[in-house]
Amino acid sequence: MSHLAPNNNRASETIQYGLGGGVWAGSRDHGLEIARQIRSGYLVVNGAMASYEAPFGGYKVSGIGREFGTAGLSAYLELKGVNL
Repeated sequence: MSHLAPNNNRASETIQYGLGGGVWAGSRDHGLEIARQIRSGYLVVNGAMASYEAPFGGYKVSGIGREFGTAGLSAYLELKGVNL
């Protein structure tokens, strides 16, 4: 169960951008619970360091697609099926 205030939840639904953000919480688990409710492409919980292994990109009008990580590489790969 989230402790996200109803007003904050409504605000995040009406904002048209969603590139990135941060959550500060009393515990890592609680921060993750709140982060899962926010429509943003990249979130940091309790000041965690950013990682180039994690995909980066936005939601809503902040863009689609991802850079970095496996998701970022997929734009440059072509899949091939081979049956033997």
